[in-house]
Amino acid sequence: MADRNSPILLIFDLDGTLANTGGVGRKTFELTFYEMYGITNAAGGVKPAGKTDQLIFEELLKRNSVVYIDFAQEFKQFSKHYIANFKMLFAKSDKPFIYDGVKTLLERLWMTNNVYMVLGTGNLRETATVHLQKHGISKYFPTGGFSNNVKQRPQLIKRAFDNAVDHYRVPFKPEQTWVIGDTPSDIAAGKVNGFHTLALGSGKFTIDELREHNPEALLDDLTDSEKFLSIVSKADTI
Repeated sequence: MADRNSPILLIFDLDGTLANTGGVGRKTFELTFYEMYGITNAAGGVKPAGKTDQLIFEELLKRNSVVYIDFAQEFKQFSKHYIANFKMLFAKSDKPFIYDGVKTLLERLWMTNNVYMVLGTGNLRETATVHLQKHGISKYFPTGGFSNNVKQRPQLIKRAFDNAVDHYRVPFKPEQTWVIGDTPSDIAAGKVNGFHTLALGSGKFTIDELREHNPEALLDDLTDSEKFLSIVSKADTI
């Protein structure tokens, strides 16, 4: 059992874990590809769950045979258009929503002295901020790891951890750090970094599918704050 007084760092995924864009992300990729490259239905057949926006962008370039010289510069240019389009489409849509129990859980964690929270999301920082602000949960995530400068999820999670240390000025330990997400990629990224993993069945993957990747803990969703706290405090086992 972990020392209840030692700092616990929780790295939360966003889409499929805390909230859902209701398809705005895919629509934004489609619109931006059309504007930049004249390609329609660019995201057809792509499965974005667990991938960073950089990785999705790279996959779409290849699928649609887009010729480019420098990926970093291409993604930088793409990001400007993508962010503007996301803000526009998100504001117009009534589809985005936050999952049941999330606000209650986050507020309880916020009030727990030894618990700290950051994001570890494949979104760009700017679009993640739009999503958080929409649902009134920005204050819980002052920093994190985002896809602006990181393509692979393990590096993104490590960036979230490092940024948490810098922001909170707390010497977090891997053995007291949890990655909470809804995809096998979240589980794998947490394990690679030596962190605990808690998988949720709130996204595209079922509990049985997630169980195959051996997360340390499994929950259907975030409605049971007592169960969640018992897991991350190591007061209980799954």
